[in-house]
Amino acid sequence: MTVTDQVSGNYANENLTGTETVSPTISFSPNPLTFANRSVGTTSIPSTVTLTNAGPGTLTVSSVSLTGVVNNNFSETNNCTSVAVNGTCSIYVTFAPTVSGTQSATLQVVSNASGSPNTMTVSGTAM
Repeated sequence: MTVTDQVSGNYANENLTGTETVSPTISFSPNPLTFANRSVGTTSIPSTVTLTNAGPGTLTVSSVSLTGVVNNNFSETNNCTSVAVNGTCSIYVTFAPTVSGTQSATLQVVSNASGSPNTMTVSGTAM
């Protein structure tokens, strides 16, 4: 961008430069994750949540965690560290209820993405 200013009949041109930092945008699928009914004391097979980086730029994941988990009813593992534009990574969530009733937790991803930490709900019902 060039700015032209006239002061006392003299012209001065100043060139300005800059960079714009744009954060990646992510999405989860499925969202939310709902487990089928389970018996207390059993463990589900892991369900996969796919995290997609819509860009722009590489997604750098600092942490993936489950918050609000009661009695260790939900657990997760993942392979999310650095995700290219239009790339994906997988988060594996397991439901192992220790008490009956509907239970939920929040899957949380801390990264350089817009709106970080990004979250989604995980839930299941135990009988």
